[in-house]
This record gives sequence, C-alpha cells and structure tokens, in this order.
Amino acid sequence: DKLVTGVQTCALPIWNLNLGGIYPSGELEGHSLTVVMDQRLTGGLFGRAIYRFAKVLDNYSSGVPQNPGRIDEEWSLSTSDIRHSLQVSYTYELPFGKGKWLFADSDLIGRVMGGWSLSGLTTLTGGTPLILRPLFNRTGGLVTNLRVNVVPGVNPQVENPSAERWFNPEAFSQPEDFTLGNGPRTHSTLRNPGEQFHHLSLTKRIELTSDTSLEFR
Repeated sequence: DKLVTGVQTCALPIWNLNLGGIYPSGELEGHSLTVVMDQRLTGGLFGRAIYRFAKVLDNYSSGVPQNPGRIDEEWSLSTSDIRHSLQVSYTYELPFGKGKWLFADSDLIGRVMGGWSLSGLTTLTGGTPLILRPLFNRTGGLVTNLRVNVVPGVNPQVENPSAERWFNPEAFSQPEDFTLGNGPRTHSTLRNPGEQFHHLSLTKRIELTSDTSLEFR
C-alpha cells in the first residue's frame, strides 16, 4: 500500500493549424504514454515519479518548407519532440526531534535538530531531433531552409558521440547548385543532447504555538 502506480495514454488527432501568416497551414499528430508512481508518506518520506513517453510529428515546426509545393515532404518529427522525460519529486523529514527516531526525548537537542526536511525536484529529458543544414546554400536565395543530401549506405551514428563528433557527417552531403536536398526535415534517429535540472531545498520548521509555526527554507 506504499506504492501507487497509474498509467495514462493520450493520442491526439491531426489538427489543422493557422499560424497567423507565418506559414499558411500545418498538421500536427501526437501520441503519449504517462506513468505516475507515488510513494505515500512513510517513515518521513514522500515521493512522486512521472515518466512520459511521447512522439510528436508535424510539417511546419522548422519554419518555411524547403519546397512550398510539396508540403507532404515536410512531414517528420517535430522540432520539439522529446521521446523520454522523467520527473522525480520528493520530501524527506529528517529523523530528529519529537516523534522521530533520534532525540525524541531530548527537549533541547530535539528542538535544535528537529523540524528539518529535505526536498528535491529532478527533471531529465531526452534531446530534440537534429535539424541538418548544408554548409552552403547555393540556390540564389530561392530556398530558405535547404536540407542536406543523404549518402546511401553510410551510418549517421557514431559509437561514442562527443562535442567534436556528435554524429557522422560523412553520411550527408552538400546538394548540387540550385537543387533541393533529399534528407529529412528533422532526423529520425539523431538527437541533440538531453537536459537535466536538479533543485534541492533544506527546510527548518519551528513550532511557535500549537497552530503557528515559522519556516526557514
């Protein structure tokens, strides 16, 4: 009875969007699965973990299409697609002072050591899809968002991605002058680095009266 789990699923239909003239129209399709796990307050510990698995596709999020006459070729992962995300929040009441394991019977030490709690929030998110552009745009300004060409048979992945070599550039090439790239708008397997956010707080609660307390955070 200490662990409560929940599963939520969500499937969004294709929506027609009006983007205020920036781009005439677009389509969006999204699917997601959310799992929530709760640790009820036990032994001074409360926690919640939320995991989300999602996939979002559209044909507009990277701006003006490479070929306005072929909107269907723009359909790919959204530039904001994040496949995996995890958020963990928790609060732990330190076991000192009145009603706790340690110094419960010591009035002075219990007042000094008691009332402390540690809280945290950690968020981990995967990276968004890479948008690959050629080094030079030799279309005379006719194409704004020119894409790269894909080199057949060359793996775009590298074994140990680093800042110097995040993917294999030999898997892509520069389009010929005044031609369009045949690569995807956003890559299906290459992604930017993920992000981590960690927040931590230490709180001291002092009881002044039976219904009044002072808190330092």
